[in-house]
Amino acid sequence: MIKVSICIPVFNFDVKPLLQTLLAEIKTYSIGAEIILIDDGSSDDIARSNEQSANELSVTYIRLEKNIGRSAIRNLFMEYAQADQLLFLDCDVMPRSKNFIQNYLNEAGKRVVCGGICYPDNVDEDKKLHWKYGTLREEMKFDKRNLRPYHHFLTGNFLVPKEILYQIRFNEEIKGYGYEDTLFAIELEQNRIELRHADLPVEHLKLDTATEFISKTKNAVRNLFLLYQMEQYKKLLPRYVKLIKLYETLSKFGLTKAGFFFYKTKGEKILSRLRNENTNLRLLDFYKLLFFISLMKVPAKRD
Repeated sequence: MIKVSICIPVFNFDVKPLLQTLLAEIKTYSIGAEIILIDDGSSDDIARSNEQSANELSVTYIRLEKNIGRSAIRNLFMEYAQADQLLFLDCDVMPRSKNFIQNYLNEAGKRVVCGGICYPDNVDEDKKLHWKYGTLREEMKFDKRNLRPYHHFLTGNFLVPKEILYQIRFNEEIKGYGYEDTLFAIELEQNRIELRHADLPVEHLKLDTATEFISKTKNAVRNLFLLYQMEQYKKLLPRYVKLIKLYETLSKFGLTKAGFFFYKTKGEKILSRLRNENTNLRLLDFYKLLFFISLMKVPAKRD
């Protein structure tokens, strides 16, 4: 009997070590589990390599020719998963505990369980911005996350009953990287679905260079801008996103015009500092606020 479907969206990353780790636990503890890979438009060489690994290890592999994004691909797994519980893992992570899957199943029920994330001790200099953001903003002990569970949900490592995912689907208007996890958590809380955090972290293996991380961050802010235009989320977002709360405070005192001027005159200089090994997260937060203001002021220009 299949107790859990392990769902791994794949994009341009070698998943063989992760598959071997998961399969070793499944075999050792005789866990009723299946593993499903959906490749979201990876390059041909990586896709072929992952397909070969999947075939060797008897893992289900589906390849999409075009990238459909982080939200749509998670919804797509429901068409293939056979179990009632779905364990979602990003392709570039590695479980820290030996009984990872079994411990997740011990937490299973009519609720969502989030295992958390951790980062390596050291990384190359050009990846320090992402590393610092991850270690200071995302890596957090489970008991602290449980104090405000809906504010610390991450899509890279969580267990969800299929019936809940049918009810609370990921919003496919959210494209690319950013805030799909925040929106999913908002929907969970609004529908009074329990979200519990457990001590089951995975290590994030693939960190971005500063340039790559900034590009993803800007896409996340664009997604946030999109959400802020939706009436059903406009009043809820300030409770979950500090950037929105600060933006509304500035708007209240008529200061967004000054913020837009600062973005136009200093924005590129701030980006240059961040790209050149500046790991000041407050400076990153400041740029995100200025960029959001620019989108609110000139919503048609979103590049």
